Amino acid sequence: MHQRNSLEKDRFFTAAYFVITMAWAYPWHVVWFHELYQSWGTITRTRPIMPSGATAILIQGVVIGYLCPFFFKGGNPILQGVMFNLIIGLMTYTTMGFAFNLTMVED
Repeated sequence: MHQRNSLEKDRFFTAAYFVITMAWAYPWHVVWFHELYQSWGTITRTRPIMPSGATAILIQGVVIGYLCPFFFKGGNPILQGVMFNLIIGLMTYTTMGFAFNLTMVED
């Protein structure tokens, strides 16, 4: 029963992470920084790369959901969550250099 409960939590976390990230990514790419992404050619590509981005978000959700319980050591869950997210955010931010370079590859 414990394994099933854990799997349900992992699925819920991954789905929640995906929804929240996509809700943040849409205005980020299409509203706030649309002109910048358009000038880079990431929005006007002949072959869209959104499926790759969605897949990356799903993988991030699975990995973050898996790692979070190992990080939490007790204490204030909000503070622990903020610290964990700052660490994961830094990791994600560093990969953006690679993602940016991939978007610059011509079709």
